[in-house]
Amino acid sequence: MTSALVLFLSCTATTFSLDKSVYRPEETIRATWSGSSGGQKDWVGFYPTPGNAPIRGKSNGPATLWKYCDGKANGSLTFDKSGLPPGQYVAHLLKEDGYVDLAPPIKFRILPPPGAKPRFLVGEIHLRHAVTSQPYLARISGYAVNVDSFAKVTGPSWVKVSADGLISGTPGSKDSGDVRLTLSARMGTEKIFAQASFNVQPKGKEKVSSLSVLSYNVWVGLGGVKDGLRKGLESIVQADVDMVGIVEPGQTPQVLGEKLGWHHDPDGFISKYPFTKLSSGSGFSLYRVTVAESPRKQLIVGVCHFDYQHYVPYLAQKKGTTTEMLMAEENASQRPRQYREFVAAAAPYLNNTDREPVVVMGDFNTASHLDWTEANRKNHAGHALDFPGSILFEKAGLIDTYRTLHPDPAKDPGVTWSPIYVGDEPRDRIDFVYSKGERFKPRESKVYVTKVESTASSWLATGNGATEAIRNNTWPSDHAAVLTRFRWLP
Repeated sequence: MTSALVLFLSCTATTFSLDKSVYRPEETIRATWSGSSGGQKDWVGFYPTPGNAPIRGKSNGPATLWKYCDGKANGSLTFDKSGLPPGQYVAHLLKEDGYVDLAPPIKFRILPPPGAKPRFLVGEIHLRHAVTSQPYLARISGYAVNVDSFAKVTGPSWVKVSADGLISGTPGSKDSGDVRLTLSARMGTEKIFAQASFNVQPKGKEKVSSLSVLSYNVWVGLGGVKDGLRKGLESIVQADVDMVGIVEPGQTPQVLGEKLGWHHDPDGFISKYPFTKLSSGSGFSLYRVTVAESPRKQLIVGVCHFDYQHYVPYLAQKKGTTTEMLMAEENASQRPRQYREFVAAAAPYLNNTDREPVVVMGDFNTASHLDWTEANRKNHAGHALDFPGSILFEKAGLIDTYRTLHPDPAKDPGVTWSPIYVGDEPRDRIDFVYSKGERFKPRESKVYVTKVESTASSWLATGNGATEAIRNNTWPSDHAAVLTRFRWLP
């Protein structure tokens, strides 16, 4: 008896269907089943295809969108597709919080908006390096929108490009050097073109001399604006970075990771390079990223999202506020405990940065003593303050990459909260990229946003959310991101 027959042995009478095979953007998806096991945690999951759908009853990664069947042997579920950009998908009816199919999976497609044109998001796509005599895989489907198929126009014969945007092949021992591909993408009869480039390095002599990261609060899983997933994907592609620390992730790590062909963790990290998760704590996760295998080159990445309550800049605006009151407000939050727990968890790696550099990024929900200085009181309601988090990180040997390269807080405030709340809102730098490494030096750090068409007076005035005008913004967050590029010396 084959493994496929085993998987479906107990559910040959189960039926599973979708109301359509092709959906317009505004349509909901209705999944219907009958004769199932009726398990309380049977569930329906949607996965991109090709992608990370379950294989032979085992998980291959998280579903992009899913719901429980609530113990019904016969029933239906309706999905609004909020987590599904246009593209090809497969629906699975799965047993009891697991990955055994109760019925054969169903493929379906979500169309782009009416009148949409195919478009590459950038003119040149920068991919991670390849190694001679080793299989190479990369994906370009996330670098274009409204596309039915891809193809290679020019490039080395060993490079193959599939219709669904997978680049593959094995470079030979004589294929080291720079590779440039001309790619085409098609929707219907319309065809567009772009370039892709990467380097092939000799086996055993891999070199990575630069690395770029993006600290990105994506505002409730890119749900703060209309079409947020597309806008978020586009902003990451245009940033041209190697990894992203994602705060308020929702389902975005897996969606963005699958579209880009990047490695991803649901807690909020995506990377061109493979990684392992080291640990998690209150408001943080730690990862080890491998950027080269031979000789091996790795770094440690921390992604942080600390307590948002007791935000000090709000109190600082009130008349009669003293330094002692501000410090008491900071200490009333969970942040001081979270700072200490993070530094304690990271300590073994912070003491080993001659071998593995450390990068820490995220939304700290607090300001820095490097900004609230005596000389810069006028820009902080007349206050100077030694914020405990930034001081603790400094004592741990971490450098604030933005402030290192922009040492004058009056000239370069680096405001990340907020690009959309600009009236009465106290605006400050609360998103950071820190680093430590003797041969790992920041060479560029900047506040990063795409276009912001509409703003509001304050976060509180909008009911802690977005006005309808803000929901149409191109930039999909209420925070600005921080982009830092590093030079990695031998």
